[in-house]
Amino acid sequence: MTTALDRTRRALDTPPPVIPGQLDLTQTQEPLMTTYRIEFGKVGETYPVPPLTLQFDEINAFCRAVGEHAIPHLRPALIEMGRPELADCLFHMSKDRSRGQFLWLDLAAGKGARFCPVRLTPTP
Repeated sequence: MTTALDRTRRALDTPPPVIPGQLDLTQTQEPLMTTYRIEFGKVGETYPVPPLTLQFDEINAFCRAVGEHAIPHLRPALIEMGRPELADCLFHMSKDRSRGQFLWLDLAAGKGARFCPVRLTPTP
């Protein structure tokens, strides 16, 4: 006879289902210790952020490092465009780690913006 405790133990031992389209960080296409060349796109009429080469070992640390590099360069361009609030943003990259963008969100007002496209290229 199966008890509630047995069913709970089995449920805890079963991995959660994979939802189509969900980012599964355990199944990456490239090794975790890949080095990427990061090229930043246009903001307004300029390319304010210089390229960066960065090692990918953990997704959150990588995204924070990209943001820490880019935001000080983006801030003057965004102020010039009359959108200084966009400098309070975060970096987001695609599931396949080939491109990214910066996101600004105002949850209270229900607004958001995407800007400064980014190309990520693995380096040898």
